[in-house]
Amino acid sequence: MKPVVIIVVSVICSVVAVLGVLVAMDMYAVSESQKAVAIELERQKVCDKLYDNTGSLQDIELWGICLNYGIIESVNSDVELCGNSLSDSAGLCRTAKKLEVIRLIEREITINQDFYKLALSQKSDLQTTQKMYAESIEKVQQKIDKLSTDLNIATEDEIIEIYKSCESPSYKYPSVSCINLLNKITNVICEKHDADNPTCFTKTQSDILADKPIRALNPGINHWNNVVYTCNASEGMSLSASNPEMKQCICRYDFGVGTGPWNEICP
Repeated sequence: MKPVVIIVVSVICSVVAVLGVLVAMDMYAVSESQKAVAIELERQKVCDKLYDNTGSLQDIELWGICLNYGIIESVNSDVELCGNSLSDSAGLCRTAKKLEVIRLIEREITINQDFYKLALSQKSDLQTTQKMYAESIEKVQQKIDKLSTDLNIATEDEIIEIYKSCESPSYKYPSVSCINLLNKITNVICEKHDADNPTCFTKTQSDILADKPIRALNPGINHWNNVVYTCNASEGMSLSASNPEMKQCICRYDFGVGTGPWNEICP
């Protein structure tokens, strides 16, 4: 075979080889492009199922974040709505939201295997954490239920002792803060003894904080009717006789010098 023919054949073969590579590269690019589109459609489907884009402004905003920035970003924003509290309820809220997304990814994501595996790798740990939070909340609820039972059968002196022990080592209900304890005691007393009195809540808290006989438990005490108590915490006043504004407010409703429970501070 003549050299010229050999050269021509070689050139042709090279061109064919190059064209073959280019065709293969083009086909790969098309395949990857189609895969990218399919992955994007999968993501959009998850976003649509996670958030109602015709519902609340909050859902619409999260849906937009999901579409524009990704599922992880929208979940992080959604989790922030549970708050930064270290409480079990906030922790359970955050964990539940993450698990909801992972379960949806498990059902809907089939093409983007890297994302699927990343999401599913967190499922077991989150389930363990969710169980821990739920059990902790259940234990707290049991203690709150016990407190309610104890308050319902306690005498006035026992109720006061329960409140006074709140910040001491002898306090039996560590899951209930002192503020919540005061509210719980007040609700139990008013529901049981003076449910029809609209001012029972503020009056009872006033009596407990001032270490005075609880009027709802002692309806015969004269100052229950002698003092019209309308000064409450919603007006920004401290429920304390040492507060000048509270003193002025209480004395304004005291019917006569020396007749009410605050006679020692009213002129």
